[in-house]
Amino acid sequence: MTAIMVILALFLGAEPDPVSLVTKLADPSTVERNAATTALETLGRAAIPALRAAKGSKDAELRRRAADLLEKIETGLLIRPTLVSLDFQDHPVAEVVQSISQQTGFRLSLEPVDDPSWQTVRISLREPRPLSFWEALDRLGTAGRLRHNPAFPRPPDERTAIFHLQDGGLVFPKCFSGPFRVSLLSAHRRHDVDFGPKELDAEEPAAPQLERFEVVTQVFAEPHLIITLNGPPKELKARDDFDQDLVPPPPAPDNDADDPTPDASGPWIERGPSSVPGTLSIVQFPILLRTPERPGTTIERLEGFIPLQVALRRPDPLVIALADAAGKSFVDADISVRFPDAKVEFDVRTPLELIVTRQTRADTITTDDTPLPGDFPAVRPVDTLQNRLDIVDAKGAPLQWAVKDVQTDDQGESRVLCALSIRDAKAQPTHLRVYSLVMGAIEVPFKFSKIPMP
Repeated sequence: MTAIMVILALFLGAEPDPVSLVTKLADPSTVERNAATTALETLGRAAIPALRAAKGSKDAELRRRAADLLEKIETGLLIRPTLVSLDFQDHPVAEVVQSISQQTGFRLSLEPVDDPSWQTVRISLREPRPLSFWEALDRLGTAGRLRHNPAFPRPPDERTAIFHLQDGGLVFPKCFSGPFRVSLLSAHRRHDVDFGPKELDAEEPAAPQLERFEVVTQVFAEPHLIITLNGPPKELKARDDFDQDLVPPPPAPDNDADDPTPDASGPWIERGPSSVPGTLSIVQFPILLRTPERPGTTIERLEGFIPLQVALRRPDPLVIALADAAGKSFVDADISVRFPDAKVEFDVRTPLELIVTRQTRADTITTDDTPLPGDFPAVRPVDTLQNRLDIVDAKGAPLQWAVKDVQTDDQGESRVLCALSIRDAKAQPTHLRVYSLVMGAIEVPFKFSKIPMP
């Protein structure tokens, strides 16, 4: 019956009710259970609230099945793109942009916003199937001669990610994979000569100065995702128009490197600046190549996989009112947060003190141990305190902050001092949000062709 109900709902263009489907997960009939499971998987993100609510069910079997399916759907969201339907015939650019915003929930802004041409210039944009958000944005850019400018200046009080679109035909080579866009920013080839002092009694001659050849690459994630690099590109293939191999030999492991044992504070608590609330998650890195003796004019083929750590905040954070937090402890599924007994006072001059303890073992993300090429960014975990906590004002707007100091004892309890950014000096922090994360390690494929040789 459930299978028929789902097919009928899809035929009529209506989404099945997630709450009704969740109750079917404990149905005695295997057919009914499987049909409900398939329907909930198809609903994806829309099924999550009902599956979360089932955690409080008195039926142990329902709780187990809902928890298993919830984990599967949430993990799938790390690689599932937001889809966009494009069916526009002679529509104003502003109308197309508004439709994409409504379909995705992402903010798109034509710049300058008061340009009357956004209402008069018309475009046609049709695709037979829904596209990923980044592909749809690319089609929009081609049809409307628009470019996404991630460096567009943001108002200091802006707290949401905005895709700023400007007039212009500047196009970076790019490819798409699920919720990710891989772009090539530039290609460089240079030869350095060192004129510094030489050791007169050196037993071995100085190594020859080699030419450095690299392509600078960026990976963008959709706004709800957080990404960090998890190692250098894998399975790299690169050839020029003379069919010469451009892949360099792998770097030798550094046997003299210090023990990479993480600091006692743990890899998930990091000092240093935090990201500005509302910015897109981007990683940038060089892909090192080998220069042949007789270089060609183009890189005919460049492809491989980019290892990433990916995280997604679950949508139901633990919310703590700072005014009532003194001397209290708050426990989430992953961490506990305790406040000192003194009254909580927090501004740009007074750090916020937290005593933080991880409640459960950290989600295991296998870190790539491939030796890193020179100048390649170090692997940093996606599971950090900054990604788990939001400090917000009375309107719920996240404020910029960073870990000023952290001290961890033998029991794993960390005393953390959180410093508010001077950027938010006039803000009044009122609440702390504690998020649990869905995390995973993935490899994003990329493929480019006919890149001009620098």
